Amino acid sequence: MKDLMNYRQGKGTNPKDAIGSTKAPLTLVPPAPLVLIAEAMRNGSSKYGPYNWRDEEVTLSEYINAADRHLKAYYDGEECATDSGIHHLAHAAAGILILMDAGLSGTIADDRPKAGGTARVIKEASAHRLEQLSGLTKEQQDQWEQAREDDSAHGESVDFPGGGAYLGY
Repeated sequence: MKDLMNYRQGKGTNPKDAIGSTKAPLTLVPPAPLVLIAEAMRNGSSKYGPYNWRDEEVTLSEYINAADRHLKAYYDGEECATDSGIHHLAHAAAGILILMDAGLSGTIADDRPKAGGTARVIKEASAHRLEQLSGLTKEQQDQWEQAREDDSAHGESVDFPGGGAYLGY
């Protein structure tokens, strides 16, 4: 936007640069992961056909569930899917890209339930945590963070210095 402003003010910026600077900055998307995602897309297209979601409606929840399974497997320590040998995050990203493209193409069966309060709860929990941490010394904050990391994996409650608890989920 600054380039466009400079051009309009006669500061000598190339007109193509000025207009180009208003477009989506595709160079901000890291290309290496795209190669891995392309391999996941190739794997899917060999089973179901390329761009099959543009021909037939896809159900949103099926792709959310598949992406979530890949994310959970990766989070649990498995780098690549055992059936394809392709990185779990690439499979998850491929599914999310398919959902986005299906949405843009008008071929998505949106079976989401009625909106709940998730965004509100996340916002409130984050604000509450910040409020709690703001009254602690740096040492207390570090101790609480370490206790949370150690215990939250087990679903245990962590007592918060100064009162309160973190339930580990």
